[in-house]
Amino acid sequence: MKKRFLTILVVLIILSLSLSAYALVEKTNGQDDGDMVTICHKTGSVNNPYVEITVSVNGATHGHAKHAGDLIPAPEGGCPTTITDTDVPVR
Repeated sequence: MKKRFLTILVVLIILSLSLSAYALVEKTNGQDDGDMVTICHKTGSVNNPYVEITVSVNGATHGHAKHAGDLIPAPEGGCPTTITDTDVPVR
């Protein structure tokens, strides 16, 4: 009885892990990594306050949007080269 219970438990664990892996693959396949956006990432440096980087739209909306001072999207003229009084300080 104990051996049968352990066998069933192992099978259920393997099935659960397989379904979790499948769900993760499906979730990442749904992301459109081809869409990119250029942003100005605030560095906190007085001499080089921003760096221009190109990231996925997903990275910009779910990551960089939380960074104080990042400019999404980058201005047409490029990233600012100076910091003004209205700039939000880097956390």
